[in-house]
Amino acid sequence: MPKHPRLMKRGNTYWHRASIPADIRSTYPKTEETFSLGTKEPLEAMVRVRRAAAEVDQRFAVHRRQQALLGSAPIAQLTKAHLARIEELYYSHLLDEDEQVRLEGFYEPGEPLPNAPVPSFEEYAAGVSEFGGDARHMLARGKRDEFYRQEVEEVKHQALRELSFREASEKAAELGLPPMSDTNINKIIGFVAAFWNWAAENYDEVTGNPFERLKIKVRGNARDDRDPFSPDQLTAIFNAPVYTGCMSERLWAQPGDLVLRDSGRYWVPLISLFSGARMGEIIQLRVEDVKRDGGVIHFSLVDEGEDQRLKTSTSRRRIPIHPPPAQGAKAALRL
Repeated sequence: MPKHPRLMKRGNTYWHRASIPADIRSTYPKTEETFSLGTKEPLEAMVRVRRAAAEVDQRFAVHRRQQALLGSAPIAQLTKAHLARIEELYYSHLLDEDEQVRLEGFYEPGEPLPNAPVPSFEEYAAGVSEFGGDARHMLARGKRDEFYRQEVEEVKHQALRELSFREASEKAAELGLPPMSDTNINKIIGFVAAFWNWAAENYDEVTGNPFERLKIKVRGNARDDRDPFSPDQLTAIFNAPVYTGCMSERLWAQPGDLVLRDSGRYWVPLISLFSGARMGEIIQLRVEDVKRDGGVIHFSLVDEGEDQRLKTSTSRRRIPIHPPPAQGAKAALRL
């Protein structure tokens, strides 16, 4: 194994791991800088860990500068220059997001990665142009595209449309409309706080985060807020053409004679039913993640592969496979 003080191996994949320097350990947001290098090759791992170590050292240096700036007097009021700087930072953030989209494509965290190759800028622009043309065509005929209809439905109450935020808030209170849930408020605060953290990491002029510890304390268990499927709903799901027979893989919602036993459409809901695992965890399972220990066949949920991600470190776990999905698992193990 190659030698580097920050190189470690987890499973078959190499990782970068560095402890936080003592002088910033009490203020640094992490206990250590540990992340996958995305390779199983020893020589490539050495190249990547050197590059990663330099980047992490730069983060440490930036954090030291930020802590030094925090010792200065706080700003009592934002000036026009401060606001202009924030606007400039936000614009840079949007450009960075656009660049990330261009490189990786559009997808939601936890969802399957987009098909490769990712569309070029010209291909994406052509698609947007075509979409806009269709919308104008429908608008000229007094029709609305479903996409725009759903966007408008975000403001469901007619009396609140065309009002400013302050006016809409006052009108909603007057009408006795329920406010936004604490969970959604925290989500929005989290989005703004994440941007502020990014600005603080990339620009010395930005110090601290005014949104830190600003979230509302939500009482109760988040699991209790999710309505489980009823027996009737589960019966409907697992009596769909995917399980009883469909026309083809493309026409999977139309009844036919083909059962898609080699498709994720068939297995992902079934595994979720018997395991309780998240959709993203199931989609990224590999054949080698189906294992047998002490005669018990189980799924091994890990993030050791280059394309595997888990929500938290505690998400690494083993889930015994119940009898119905176990038949497919035995085939994967060639038992």
